[in-house]
Amino acid sequence: MQLVILHYHLNRGGVARVVENQLLALAEAQVPLEQVLVLHGGRADGWPHEHLARQLPFPLQTSSIPGLDYDSVNGDSVNGAVVERATSLTGKIVDAVKQAGCVDSRTLLHWHNHALGKNGAVPLVVTALCRRGLRMLLQIHDFAEDLRPDNYQHLTAALTAGQIDRLPEVLYPQSAAIHYAVLNGRDRQLLNNTGIIGQRLHLLPNPVSSPPAPTTHKTSARQQLAKLLDMPIDATWITYPVRGIRRKNLGEMLLWSIATSVPATGPVWLHVTLSPQNPAEQTSFRRWQRLAEQLNLPCRFGSPANGQVSYEQVLSACDLLLTTSVAEGFGMVFLECWLAGKQLLGRDLPEITTDFRQAGIRLEPLTPELAIPTAWIDRDQLDQSLEMLYHQLLAQYGQQPPDTPTGASPFAPLLEKPTTDFARLPAQLQAGIIRRVHLNSKDQAQLRNLNPQLDLASNDSLGPRAREQIDANRTVVKRTYSLTCIGRQLGAIYTRLLETKPSPHIHSLPHGKSLLESLLRADRLYPIRIES
Repeated sequence: MQLVILHYHLNRGGVARVVENQLLALAEAQVPLEQVLVLHGGRADGWPHEHLARQLPFPLQTSSIPGLDYDSVNGDSVNGAVVERATSLTGKIVDAVKQAGCVDSRTLLHWHNHALGKNGAVPLVVTALCRRGLRMLLQIHDFAEDLRPDNYQHLTAALTAGQIDRLPEVLYPQSAAIHYAVLNGRDRQLLNNTGIIGQRLHLLPNPVSSPPAPTTHKTSARQQLAKLLDMPIDATWITYPVRGIRRKNLGEMLLWSIATSVPATGPVWLHVTLSPQNPAEQTSFRRWQRLAEQLNLPCRFGSPANGQVSYEQVLSACDLLLTTSVAEGFGMVFLECWLAGKQLLGRDLPEITTDFRQAGIRLEPLTPELAIPTAWIDRDQLDQSLEMLYHQLLAQYGQQPPDTPTGASPFAPLLEKPTTDFARLPAQLQAGIIRRVHLNSKDQAQLRNLNPQLDLASNDSLGPRAREQIDANRTVVKRTYSLTCIGRQLGAIYTRLLETKPSPHIHSLPHGKSLLESLLRADRLYPIRIES
């Protein structure tokens, strides 16, 4: 079996990390690979080729293919020439595969995020390669349909001249020689609803590599970081180990810093580890950072000493981990925390964590919302804001607002309850709640009464029950999401795909529109994900 892996780039983190871990997983599971060729668009900052080449039992080649990167990096526009670009890119990939010595009858292509909208030519390349007789696995990490309207518009302009209804059949081609892989049960159900045949649709969780275990003694790590971050050494440290992009919901982290500032265990300080690289995300990050500074909140933002302090040192120094994210593709933090020996606090994401719970992982004291009294907000103002934002989002996707029996807003039911989820508020209203709670100790107490998870003493987040939970969950993660386990699953998918007969016939997706409809439901709207 010869394997070709394709992704837009191999820059450190994200999908590149998944590719790295999948290679290690295939090695751990002893999947019989003759060779592996990794193709990318040119960017490979931090890609550990030499390190991997020494560890893997099969030959590994890496090659740059001009035109495979993001269109924004390639400098390509969507107006015209997309067919020509796809033809050129197809030829370059075929040439690279042949030059590597791969034989079509023994070769599989494993694409990552082919339909995300980063490169308008790639979906056409997938179809062209299938018609040439190549078998391929298309792995979906993220959907352009999932509140990424710019990506979706880019695809419709490039591939269907703005005819949105035609797009699903182009993005998700059907053939006996094309299989799909998804990260979680939610995504498998979404694609199953579109009509993708079950035998061609695989659940493939991300493998969890070696534990990100603390590498230095807690006291020495904390002494170093206390100086760099200007945090009191005797406080309870809660680390949010993410890049602070909008969907990570940093306003909620600020609210945590207020509501847990004087629990029985003493003062609490919070730290989000990485600042965004994307300029569009930096605006939101800096806004929350400024608010925390204005209110003198116990929060710190970004990597200390310009990244010279390792992630392992940060883990060594902290007491607890936090997640307030409102959306994840896989949710690695829900698994890695236990391997790091840390209890996880914050927001549950049932559409992601259901798989983990079914595997036996306990996720208390996580909760799916942070409740605030609805009386604290102007209901009519919030209802109008949400409805306006939702209609704008639908328009960006070329969709009409849904019909309601009485013409009422689809958000009205959310506001009829005594409490409202803080994450449902636009950023401006979130900031108002943060200021209000910061100024009023009675509001802080009310917030803790509504959200017992904020009381670190009563929920034993630092006690023996938490230690028992960490140990039990660590065992489940090692058993279910290890490199060996996921490597065997991936190897089985490859074997099944290789047994299929190549076919030049491409079929359309029976119910492609259902994917967009499901992901654009009003109850999935979190304004902070799409606000500028």
